[in-house]
Amino acid sequence: MNRKIVVLAGLVFLIPLSPNPAGAKPAQPTVLYGRISKEINQHIVAASKKEAVYFDVEGGDQIVAYVSAPIACKDRVELTGAMIEVRGPEKRPGEKTKVDDSYSEKQMDVSSWRCLEDIGALLDRLADPKASADQKEAAKKQITSQGKDALPALIAHLDDARAVRRRDVQNYYNLPPNHPTPPPVMANLSVGEESEKMLYDLITPPPSSSVDFRGKVFSESVLRVKDWKAWWEKNKAKDLPQIRKDLQPLVDKYWKEHGTEQIVP
Repeated sequence: MNRKIVVLAGLVFLIPLSPNPAGAKPAQPTVLYGRISKEINQHIVAASKKEAVYFDVEGGDQIVAYVSAPIACKDRVELTGAMIEVRGPEKRPGEKTKVDDSYSEKQMDVSSWRCLEDIGALLDRLADPKASADQKEAAKKQITSQGKDALPALIAHLDDARAVRRRDVQNYYNLPPNHPTPPPVMANLSVGEESEKMLYDLITPPPSSSVDFRGKVFSESVLRVKDWKAWWEKNKAKDLPQIRKDLQPLVDKYWKEHGTEQIVP
């Protein structure tokens, strides 16, 4: 018979389980970001063939996660899996109460995980003169792969003036016909500028399938956020798909207006 291990007040109890391990209720797969806990709190721990690890969720509490292989990440971790509910015994056995007095926790049955470098460290790599162009591109991909979680860190680095690379900033766009090509103007691309580009890459959805614009656009900039900190305060409770859904009408309007930059309210 399966058993559930309950840790309460420093004591360990073994409690029989039903065939559904720990009474877990399957849920839709979800993604959590955080770190392996250094300080362990008391939790219900289900008997399982998987290894139980204690995980500090970013912006949340510590949970128990069940993994098929040990996690050996030094920095941040991405967990993907199903949230489950693990229920313990009644707090006052034998007493009849009007409400369910049992103890429950939200935990995760992990299907996959991966190590993530701290976004600040990845931005440091962009500014490292010894890092190659390929290494810097890889760092940017690692940042944007973290989705919504990357947004506040990128916003915090918008004023970062450290140089990433040299680039030509000359305006060659919409030159008059037969106009001679102006000479290049070289300038540094900063970490802050790269951070803002990644912000737009993360929040900007593609145009709707109903939009069919062909020809030159007035501006290569689709959206313009005037105050990123204020925008984040308004949108931080949303997930990334919802953020993109809310911005979809502005993206479609950009194309319908021949590529006119749209101001994000």
